[in-house]
Amino acid sequence: MHAHFAHFPLPQFFAFCTMGSATRFGYRTALPLVLAAAGVRSFQFPPRTAETAGGASRLRFLSPPLPATCTSPSTTSTCTSTTASSATVLGMSSTTATPTTVLPSWSDLQSISSSTSVGSALDDEVALRPTGHAAPFVQNKLRLYDSTEFTADNPPKLTIYRDHAGWCPYCQKLSYLIEEKRVPVNIELVPMRSYGDKPTSFTRMVPSGLLPALIVERDDGKKQVITESQVIMELLDAWHPPSEGYKAMLPDSNDKAGNARYDRLARLE
Repeated sequence: MHAHFAHFPLPQFFAFCTMGSATRFGYRTALPLVLAAAGVRSFQFPPRTAETAGGASRLRFLSPPLPATCTSPSTTSTCTSTTASSATVLGMSSTTATPTTVLPSWSDLQSISSSTSVGSALDDEVALRPTGHAAPFVQNKLRLYDSTEFTADNPPKLTIYRDHAGWCPYCQKLSYLIEEKRVPVNIELVPMRSYGDKPTSFTRMVPSGLLPALIVERDDGKKQVITESQVIMELLDAWHPPSEGYKAMLPDSNDKAGNARYDRLARLE
């Protein structure tokens, strides 16, 4: 076993342990899986004596010394470390220096990503989002489209509160209508209950906590709160008619057959 294990990169196993797999399943379950993936054919655990079975020994096993020698830690480089103490805990006699690879830092990965065409396009999108003219995205906070009435400094009077994860189907269908009609709106993101408590600034306005919610800032400075996705969608469609250049999303009031079909479809949800 010792001859086989001497070629296995111990730091990779320790990284595996600290990622949670070993603490979730126990290293006696995780270690054989890692060794098998590394091509190790045989392995025997050290005896479970009082020395190796105790919590202190296990902590030493899961927390090896840091590599002694590394160059350029912020970039991909080769490090050399001596695994003598780790090998002793595992019941092995090998003290061979093991070369390991240090992963790039987060800033390095960002630079690499930004140098690609896709990464550069994403960076441009991030810069556009505060202006209200970016592509549709679940965490956009402002949508202006081609409006000449509103700007980032003079935002719309309508604010939509929606879930921050993009999982709420009622928020999603409202967002589809806004995108299709190109209605200028502010957007505020609120967590769903499964992600934690909603902020008190939102529950003061909407005690029920329902999402989505529409806040209308009136000319007198007061705010009106409207909930229920279908109600909000119907109001937005009525407030932004084709006569003002917006696409109609609902049948005309004189279209009895179209409205009957709309009613039937609306009841499906």
